[in-house]
Amino acid sequence: MRGFFARWTRSISLTVGPGTSITKIQNAVDSAPPGATISVLPGTYGEHVVISKSLTLQGQQAVLDGLAGGLDGRFVGFEVKANSVEISGFIVQNFERGIVVDHVSSFRLRNSEIRNNLSKDPPPISAGVTKSDGVVMFQVQDSEVSGNYIHDNGSYGLLLTLSSGGNVVRNNRVINNGSQQGLPGSGFSGGGIFTSAGNNTRNQILDNEVSGGYWGISLSSSPDTANVVRNNRVHGTQRAGISVWGQRNTIEDNDATGNGLSNMTPSCRLDMMDFDVIDNTWTNNTGTLGTSVRSLPQDVCPNPVSVSRPVSY
Repeated sequence: MRGFFARWTRSISLTVGPGTSITKIQNAVDSAPPGATISVLPGTYGEHVVISKSLTLQGQQAVLDGLAGGLDGRFVGFEVKANSVEISGFIVQNFERGIVVDHVSSFRLRNSEIRNNLSKDPPPISAGVTKSDGVVMFQVQDSEVSGNYIHDNGSYGLLLTLSSGGNVVRNNRVINNGSQQGLPGSGFSGGGIFTSAGNNTRNQILDNEVSGGYWGISLSSSPDTANVVRNNRVHGTQRAGISVWGQRNTIEDNDATGNGLSNMTPSCRLDMMDFDVIDNTWTNNTGTLGTSVRSLPQDVCPNPVSVSRPVSY
């Protein structure tokens, strides 16, 4: 009987949108049984959505907007607090953080656009502290972010933090994030795809396009281990296109040229930077690679900066 009930609940489907009996996404989430699929029709939805059970949300280019429906652009668009949640086909915009995934596993974010999620506080804007990000994943395991367009968010496009592991970040366009990091007193930080805080391990960052903003792809927590950064295209960042503070990671087959545009320490004009140099493996990447120049005064870089390896290696 229990097995029959489980199969039955997974087949439940609800529809949200104009002309239906359910016009709020949160109402559908609250009423759906675990395992149900919620289809969200085209339209603009001004609400914060908290998901605390296993569900599939399929947007038909539905817009979750932090400045619609009387909202003031603060807080979070989607907050995921349950295992086995899938979100696809949404535009999430104008919040402080577009999507927050908190201590779960088997999350999927696919084919969505996450844009213009900005701090509503006055500067300075501190990356990772001030809420101003596209997607933030706190201690998330065995999940996937694929086929999304993540752009023009205030600090981070995608942040994996607090020992997130076993995740796949694949085939995303991550463009012009860190837009608030140039405000007075802010840190000229943030950017595309980051790991931070704790031992983020076994994550795979594959086949993404990253451009603009400050840092591109960064494994920025020193305990980060056994991550793979492969076959990404990283161009036009203000600081290093690929930077690694962690150890025993693999960085291979990436095209990371035309980065370091601001010539700021610690990466100066380098395309790629290995800060700790503890058994990280760099293979067949294109771009200039160097090791830490932390001893240099802030904002003073040699021109041209010396590099430790040739352009292709």
